[in-house]
Amino acid sequence: MAALFASMALEGALDNISSLLPANSTSQAVAATNHGLNGLDDLQILERTMRRIHSMLLEAEKHWNTREKSAKLRLEELKELAYDAEEVVEEYEYEVNRRKVEAFERLAAVQAGKIRKRKVHDDHCIEATIVPVPSDLAVRARNVVQRFNEMQGYYDSFTLSENDGDRRIIPDIKSVRQSSSVVFAPVIVGREQDKDNIIRKVFTGEGNRLGGCISVVAIIGMGGLGKTTLAQLVYNDSTVRQSFNLFGWVCVSEHFDVKTVTRKIISSITKRNCDYIQSGELQGKLENLIKDERVFLVLDDVWNERSDLWESLCMPMLASTRCDIIVTSRNEAVARLVQTTAFYSPNCLSPDDSWSLFKQSAFLDQENACPANLVEIGMRISKKCKGLPLALKTLGSVLRFETNLMKWRGVLESELWDLEESENEVLPALELSYKHIPMHLKLCFISLSLYPKDTYLDESIVVWLWKSLHLLQCDGTDNRNEIGGLYFSELVQRSFLQQLDIHGRMVIHDLVHDLACFLAGEEFYRLERDEQIEIPRGVRYMSIVPHPQCKKSIQISNTSQSLRVLIMINDTDIENPEALLLNCKKFRIIQVKNNKFAKVLLDFMGGMKLLRHFTILRNCTDVQLVISNTMSQLFNLKTLDCEPYSLHGIGRLTNLQTLPNIHLYKCGCFFNIRELRNMNKIRQLKMYGLCNITSIRDVNEAHLHSKKDLDILELDFKRGGICEEHKEGADGNQDISTVSSGVILESLRPHHQSLKVLRIKNLDDENFPSWLGSASFSMLTKLQLQTCKSQHLPPLGELASLKSLDIRQMEYVEHIGRQFCSLDPRVKGFRSLVHLCFIDMSQLSEWSEVQDGEFSRLEKLEISSAFELSSLPLVPFSFVHSFKLYGCQNLVTFPASATLQTLSISTCDKLKELPALPSLRSLELFRCPSLVTLNHFPALTTLNLYTGFKEEELHRLMNLHLTLVDLSIWSDNLKSIKLDPHSLPSLRNLEVRCPNLKNCDALAALTSLKILNINGSSPELRLMMAGLIASLAIRKALDKLSSFLTASASSLNSGNAREEQDLEDLRMLERTMRRIHATLHDAEQHWNITEASTKLRLEELKDLAYDAEEVVDQYELNRHKVEAFKLFASSGSHKRKYQQENEGFLCESSLVTISDEMAIKTKKLIERFDEIKHYSDNFTLSENDGERWLTHIGTIDTSSAVFEQSIVGREKDKDKIVEKLVSIRCDSVASPVSVMAIVGMRGLGKTTLAQLVYNHPKVGKYFDVCAWVCVSDQFDVSSITRSIVVSVTKEKCDLLELCNLQEILVEEIKQKKVLLVLDDLWNERKDFWDLLCMPMNTTKLCMIVVTTWSEKVAKLVQTMPLYNLNCLSYDESWSLFKQVAFIDGQENTPSNAVEMGRAIVKKCNGLPLVIRKLGSMLRYETNEQTWREVLESDLWVCSNKE
Repeated sequence: MAALFASMALEGALDNISSLLPANSTSQAVAATNHGLNGLDDLQILERTMRRIHSMLLEAEKHWNTREKSAKLRLEELKELAYDAEEVVEEYEYEVNRRKVEAFERLAAVQAGKIRKRKVHDDHCIEATIVPVPSDLAVRARNVVQRFNEMQGYYDSFTLSENDGDRRIIPDIKSVRQSSSVVFAPVIVGREQDKDNIIRKVFTGEGNRLGGCISVVAIIGMGGLGKTTLAQLVYNDSTVRQSFNLFGWVCVSEHFDVKTVTRKIISSITKRNCDYIQSGELQGKLENLIKDERVFLVLDDVWNERSDLWESLCMPMLASTRCDIIVTSRNEAVARLVQTTAFYSPNCLSPDDSWSLFKQSAFLDQENACPANLVEIGMRISKKCKGLPLALKTLGSVLRFETNLMKWRGVLESELWDLEESENEVLPALELSYKHIPMHLKLCFISLSLYPKDTYLDESIVVWLWKSLHLLQCDGTDNRNEIGGLYFSELVQRSFLQQLDIHGRMVIHDLVHDLACFLAGEEFYRLERDEQIEIPRGVRYMSIVPHPQCKKSIQISNTSQSLRVLIMINDTDIENPEALLLNCKKFRIIQVKNNKFAKVLLDFMGGMKLLRHFTILRNCTDVQLVISNTMSQLFNLKTLDCEPYSLHGIGRLTNLQTLPNIHLYKCGCFFNIRELRNMNKIRQLKMYGLCNITSIRDVNEAHLHSKKDLDILELDFKRGGICEEHKEGADGNQDISTVSSGVILESLRPHHQSLKVLRIKNLDDENFPSWLGSASFSMLTKLQLQTCKSQHLPPLGELASLKSLDIRQMEYVEHIGRQFCSLDPRVKGFRSLVHLCFIDMSQLSEWSEVQDGEFSRLEKLEISSAFELSSLPLVPFSFVHSFKLYGCQNLVTFPASATLQTLSISTCDKLKELPALPSLRSLELFRCPSLVTLNHFPALTTLNLYTGFKEEELHRLMNLHLTLVDLSIWSDNLKSIKLDPHSLPSLRNLEVRCPNLKNCDALAALTSLKILNINGSSPELRLMMAGLIASLAIRKALDKLSSFLTASASSLNSGNAREEQDLEDLRMLERTMRRIHATLHDAEQHWNITEASTKLRLEELKDLAYDAEEVVDQYELNRHKVEAFKLFASSGSHKRKYQQENEGFLCESSLVTISDEMAIKTKKLIERFDEIKHYSDNFTLSENDGERWLTHIGTIDTSSAVFEQSIVGREKDKDKIVEKLVSIRCDSVASPVSVMAIVGMRGLGKTTLAQLVYNHPKVGKYFDVCAWVCVSDQFDVSSITRSIVVSVTKEKCDLLELCNLQEILVEEIKQKKVLLVLDDLWNERKDFWDLLCMPMNTTKLCMIVVTTWSEKVAKLVQTMPLYNLNCLSYDESWSLFKQVAFIDGQENTPSNAVEMGRAIVKKCNGLPLVIRKLGSMLRYETNEQTWREVLESDLWVCSNKE
C-alpha cells in the first residue's frame, strides 16, 4: 500500500523532468545531438516509462483489490522502479542547478572584470536550457527502462489465463460483506444499554420527522465496533416488533443504487423475489406496499454521501403512516446527510465486557474452569483489543481450539496483520474504510504510523507532520494550516480518529493504528526504543519518537541506505548519530529538534545532494548554522528553516523557495543582500534591519524584480543590529554611512505579477516608493504599513486584488483624503478590499473624500486609538458588515448603514449616538459614557454591554429588541433590570456580572433560557435566577404528571390495593409539586425577597423541584415503554400473547406500576417538603418579606376585521404582498403549499398589514376559501386545525381528535385555492408545523401568510422570501399621531401641542403601536403639563392600563 508514496514521489519527479527536458523535442533534440548530448534521449524514454509506471501504481491503488502473489510482486517491483527513476531525475536536476550556478558565477566574474569574456560549449548549453546528461546517469536511466521492459516480458509470458486451466474461485474475505437481521441475542455482550438508548430515540420522537413521517437514527462508529449487531438487537426487540407491522432489512454496502436498494426493501418486506417488477415501477410498488402502514427499516453499512440519491430512496416512505429507519455507517458525513435526530455513537466495550466476549469466543467449555496458564495471556490479549468486538471475536476464534501456550504468546506479541488472511476479519473490515477515502487522505492516514500507539494527537502537531511530508494540497496561497485542519476533521468524521475525552483530545484506536502500519509496510519505521537499534534495510520514512519510559540514549548499529525522510517528533539523545547519517545519501526531508544531533548533521549535510527540505526547530538554541562550502553545494535544496548564525554563501542555493529570516547588520557579517541576485525561486522573503545597508549597488543586485515566484515579502527598516562578535567595536561602526531608507525601498521593487502579501515596517522616510500602489501589482491581496514616518498614505486604491489593508502606528498621518484611493479622480478605489484597519493612528483627525462606488466590497472595518478622529466618510458604511471602533475619543457619531451586522465599540468618550442600523445582529458596547441616543435595531440577536452604559439605555435596548438570543451584561453600578411583559422571548444565553444588582423583574418570562452565567453577581441575583430555572423545570414536570394522572384515574381497577396506593402516591407528589411551583413562581413574579430565612427556604424548594422533575421523567420513560408494549395488544392473538408474556408486570388500567426505587424517592421528596414546612412559619409570602411588584396585562386575540381608512403608511406594503399572492399560478409551483412570513418587532403593524391583505378585493376574487387564525404563543396543532375549520365553515366544531379534524378540513379545501392567515406565530418546532400543513397538501393552491416577530420562526416556515416590515417614516408617523391625538384631525388643543406632538412622534421612532397609544392617551387632554410629562417620561412610567 505504501506504493502510494512511491506514486507521489514519481508524480513530483515527472513534473521536474518535464521542466528540465526541451519543450520542442524535435529541433532541440537535434541541436543536443549535434553537441554530443545523446543522454537526453535516454531521459525522454525514461519520462515515458515513468508515466506508465505512475499510471499503473495509481490504478492499482484506486481500483484494484490485489490478491494474486504475482500481481503483488509486480507492484512491488514497480514501486522500486519508481524510486530509482525519481533518483535519476533528481540527480539530473542537481546537475542542471549546479551548472547554472557556475554559469552565474562566471558571468559575475566577467562583469567584475576578473576574467575575460569567453564562450564555451557548456555555456551555450546553459543558454539553450540544455544541460548534458552525465554518462553514469544516462546508464542508470537505461537500466530503469530495461528493467521495466524485462518485467513486461516476464508478466506477458507467465501471467496465468483461462487457457492454462480452470480458476479456483476462493471467496476473498475482503469482499465478503453481507448481513441479515438474524441475531442470537444471548451471545451479545455489553450492548444492552446501547440497545435501550436507540429504542428510546425511536419512541420518544427526538428531532423532526422528514415529511411528517420519516425518522432516521444513524449508528456511527469505526469498522468492527458492532454497529450491525446493535441494529440487529433493536430490529428484533419485542417492543419494536409489537410497535410496527412491516419490517425490512437491507445490507446496502458500498454501491448505493436506488433501484437495487428499493428492490431489496420490497423483497425483505414481502419475503418474495421481486425481480419481475420493472425498474420504473419499483417505487410505486413500494409506496403501495407501505401506504398507511407503520414501517421499521434497517439500512446496514451505508456509504452514500449524495443527498439526491438518499432523497430519491426516501420518496416512497412518505406514503407510510410512520417509517422509522436505522442506518449504520462509519462516516459522520453519511449520518448528517440522513439523520433527522442526533446520530448515536456506541463506545468500545468495557474491559469486563471485553474479557467476557473473548472468553466466550476463545474457550469452548466455559462451564469448567479455563486453563490457568491461558487465562493470564487471554486477559492481556483482550486488553490489547481495546474493546473492539470484532477483534475480540476474531482473536478469540483463532485461539478457540488452541492449547499450545506458544501460540497464545505469539498472538499476544504479534501485530494484527501477522494473522493468516483466512483467519483475519479485522484488517479487511478496517481497510474498507481506507478504500473509501480520497488519495490525499490516504497519504495523511498512512503517515500517522510514524506516531506510536496511545499518543494524543493534537491537530496542530498532526498538521505539522503533514506539512513536513508535503502531503497538503495547497492552491498556491499560504493556507496550509487551514487545509490541514480540514484533512484532520475528515479523518475524525470517518472514524479514523476518535475523541478520547470531553477536553477534545484525539487518539487513534490501536487496531486502526495497526491498519496504518500495515498499509505503510516496511517503508515506514518508528525509532522509539532505548536500546541498540538496527534500522531495517527497506526503510524510507523514519520518525524518532522515543517512548516516555526511555531513560537511556539510543544507539544505532545499522541503518537503511534508502532513508529519504527523517523527522524527529520528540527530542531525544542519539548516542551515535553519525551511524545514522554516514551512508545515507538519499535524504529529501530532514527535521530535527535535538542540539547534539543537529550539530553532527551539519557535518554530513554536504554529501546529501538530493536534500530538498531541511528544518532545525527553534528549541535547538546551541546550533549555529553557517553556510559552509559543502552546504553551499546543496543545489536541490528548497527549504532552509532554522535560526542561522551566518548566511554568507546562501546565494549559491538558487533552488531555495523558503529562507530563514534575514537580519542585516552594519558589520555585514551575517548576510549581504546582493546574494539574493540569482535566487529567483524564492516564495517568501523576510528581511530585517534594512536601514543598515551601506551600498545601494548591493540593493540593486538583489534583483527582487526578477523573482517571479515571490508571494510574501516583509521589509523591516528598524535600526540597530550589531552582532555579538562586533559589539565591542560598535562605536567605530557608527561612522559607517548607510543608504537612505527611501532609496533602498525604491530599489527593492518586487516582481509585480506574483506578489500576494507585502509588509513594510519602520520606514524612516517621508515618502513611500513610487511603485507602492501601482495597478501593475495585480495579485497583491494583503498589505501592511506599520510605523512609517510619512505624513500621508500612498495611493493604494488601484490595487485590483487587494483584500486586506492593515495600517498601524502611523503617528504622523493627520488626514486621509482623496489621494488614498487614487490620484486619478476618474478611478474608483478599493473595489476588492474586504478588510481595512487603522490602528494606533494617534494624530488622525479626518478621513474624507470617498466617492460613490469605492470600497464596494468592504466587509470589515476596524479603527483603533485614533484619538483625534472626529468624522468618517459615508460611502464605506454602505457596504461594511463588521465595524470595530476602539479608543476614538473625539468621535460623536458615525454614518448610518443598511448592511452593518456586527458592531463593537470601546472607550469612545464623546460618542453620543448610534445611527439607524437595520441589519445589525450583534452589538458590543464598552465604556461609552456619553451615549444617549440608540435607534431601534430590528435584527439584533446578540447584545454585550460592559461598564459605562446608562441604566435607561440598557432597559430600552432589552425591551425593544425581542429578537435577542444572547445577552451579556457587566456593570459595577447597575442595580436593577426592568423588563416589559413578554420581553426577550427568544433569549437562550444570559451572562450577568453585576455585583450590585438587586432587582430584576419578570424573570419568569425568560422561557427560552438555556445557558445562564451569573459569576461575579450578587448572592440575591444568583438565588433569583436559580429559582427561575427551577420553577420552569417543575412546571413542565407538573404538566406531564397531571396528564398521566388523568388517564390513570379513569381506568383504575377498583379493589386493586397496589394500584390505589400507587395512584395516591402520585397524587401526593403532584400536590407537593404544585405547592413548590406556586411558591417559586410567586417569588419570581411578585416579590423582591429581603429576608434571609425566606431565601433559604426558596433555595431548599429549588433543590426539591429538580429532584421532583427527575422522578417524573423516570415515570414518563416507564410509561413510554409500557405504551409501546400495548400498541398492538388490543385484540385477538396479540392480546392473548400480551397477557401471557406480561402477566404480573402490567395492569389493565392506564396506570403504570411504580417501582420500589421510585416509590422511595417519592416518599423522601414529600418528607423533605414536610420538613421544610415544619421549620418555616408558613409558605405564604407576606409584605413582611418584601415589596410586591405589579402584575402584567394579558394578550388579545386578533381577527380579520380592519377599518382601512384609519391605517397610515402601509399601502405600498399591502400592494406588494397582494401582487405576490395573486401572481402565483397553480401549475408553476412544485408544492401546492406556499408560505410568506411578515416579520418585524412587536407593535410594528404586522397584523394590520395582514388584515389589509386579507380584505383586499383581488384576494377575495382570486381565492376560493379564506381563513384567519390568531395562533399566539400556544401552538397546539389540534386547536389551530379546529380554528381553521371554524374559520372556513363558519360553524361551530366540537371535535377533539386531530385525525378527525384534518379529515373535515381536507373535505372543505380539497382541490381549492386557499388563503390562510396565521397571525402571531411563535412555534419553532418543524414537526408541529409539518403536521399542521399536512391537509393543505390536498389543495389546488394554498397560500399561507404568517406574521411573527421571530426571524427564526419565519425561516422555519417560509417557502417564499420573507417580508421585513419597516417602521413608518416621520411624515407617516405624524399623520397617524394627528389622527388619534387630535379630535376630528384638528389641531385645536393647547397652543404648543403641535410642537410637543412632533417631538413625541420623533421619540416613537416610527413604531405604530407606540404612536397610537401615546396619541390616544392625549386625545382629550387639554392640560399642557400632561403633554409635557408624556414627552419627557419613559414608556415604562405609564400605568398598566395605558
